[in-house]
Amino acid sequence: MPDPSVLIIEPDAILLDQYATRLEQDFEVWRAHTAQEAIDALDRKHSFDLIVMDFNLGKNNGVEVLHEIRYYDDWLHIPVMMLSSIPKNRLPLTKLARYGVTHFLYKPQTAPHELLRQARRTIPA
Repeated sequence: MPDPSVLIIEPDAILLDQYATRLEQDFEVWRAHTAQEAIDALDRKHSFDLIVMDFNLGKNNGVEVLHEIRYYDDWLHIPVMMLSSIPKNRLPLTKLARYGVTHFLYKPQTAPHELLRQARRTIPA
């Protein structure tokens, strides 16, 4: 049985590498710097067991990307974890929850090992 797969969408190359490297301990990890790279990865793989994404993705914000992802039936079931430098109280939580965001992690307080721990909790064994 293949390892569960995680798509991580993070515009900062250093953070993307740090988080992805830690997630690779348990998961097959696909990396995306932009919203378009994320959609391309979803088109190629068709599904993931978890999406971890930043709210700020350059030209796009998390709501726009989630709207695109949730448009397709094949991607409706994928849990989404928001990893952002924006404090939780400044995010549009109600709107994000409607798009299936299950966890909100604040980057300044989320070390790579904590992200791995949360991913393990989110993806069924």
